[in-house]
Amino acid sequence: MAIPVNLPSFSWPSKKAAFDAFRLLHTGGPYAVYDRVSDASHDLMLREVLDLHPDASEKIGAGVDYFYVGLTRDGDKFNVRPDATGI
Repeated sequence: MAIPVNLPSFSWPSKKAAFDAFRLLHTGGPYAVYDRVSDASHDLMLREVLDLHPDASEKIGAGVDYFYVGLTRDGDKFNVRPDATGI
C-alpha cells in the first residue's frame, strides 16, 4: 500500500511520486546545471521540504536566498557519477 506524502501546499499519492517530483527538478526537468530554480511553485516545494529536514535550522542558517541545480561533485560528495546533479 502506498504511503502518501503531504507538505503544507503539495501532496503526492506515494513516496515514489514525491521523490520523482523532486528528482524532475534537477534531472531532465526545466533546469540545466547551475540554473536557479525560478518557478515559484518549485521554490515553495523545496522550502517546505527543507523545513522538514532534521537539520533544517543548520541548513537554512540565516536564510535561503534561492535554490539552484548543481553538480554533486562540486560539494562534499565524492562517490558519485561525474554528471550527478542535486539541488
